[in-house]
Amino acid sequence: MLAMSQLSFFKHLDTSFPTNKQTADSRKLRGGYYTPLELAHFLIKWGLRDDTMRILEPSCGDGNFILALLQRLHDPVFQKSLLPTIVAVELDPNELGKAKARAEQFGKNGAAL
Repeated sequence: MLAMSQLSFFKHLDTSFPTNKQTADSRKLRGGYYTPLELAHFLIKWGLRDDTMRILEPSCGDGNFILALLQRLHDPVFQKSLLPTIVAVELDPNELGKAKARAEQFGKNGAAL
């Protein structure tokens, strides 16, 4: 019964946050699921406690988590630069290019992505 409720939750997530990143079929082929930006903002706000944390984004896609993270770091509560402690990885070169471009919007060179 628990597995069924988890499945329902993920189906609800998939339909609650619209995405135009790729078709569902192409995502399935890659095993990719793009986290909606609104959800990334919520998770970053909830999970990022201070600017001494180290962050690994093992499959950054087009950079929603990176974008949410950089936007959060503009909050005055964060005094130091966190960039040396952010590592983002993406195997798809097209998606990696998009993530780098999004990071560069904040004046960050995206070299660590």
